[in-house]
Amino acid sequence: MPVTYFMRYGIRGGGGVQHSGSPQPWYWNTPGLQVVMPSSPADAKGLLRTALFKSQDPTIFFAHERLMNLRGPVPDGEYEIPLGKAEVKREGRDVTIIATGVQVPRALAAADALAKDGISAEVVDPRTLEPLDKATLIASVKNRPRRNHRREP
Repeated sequence: MPVTYFMRYGIRGGGGVQHSGSPQPWYWNTPGLQVVMPSSPADAKGLLRTALFKSQDPTIFFAHERLMNLRGPVPDGEYEIPLGKAEVKREGRDVTIIATGVQVPRALAAADALAKDGISAEVVDPRTLEPLDKATLIASVKNRPRRNHRREP
């Protein structure tokens, strides 16, 4: 059934427990539902247009409260992002950080902090939990150098 539910979530400060949760796991574990979690204004537009105009399945569209005032570039026109298509938000060679929603800007900040210590972190945003772009996530992790983490006695 082509229906899209728009839900705000996340800690807002001063809200009761029932208003500050992150219920996306409940929906992610429900067969037949698509789960969308944008992290930028452009992603919000592109994913929402796809869910509204292209999808034939029920979609839960999560918008984190702390991202509602985020400003950024948004493409003009009929801009759409396919569901199930992750985006590499920052290229890196040493480690992979996978983050969704409000955690993406935080992951990018963490990558900046790691860069000061000479660690190159790639940040990957799945953008949708269902469908999940496992191929992009696995490819990012596979591209990391292998290190022996055994401690010497």
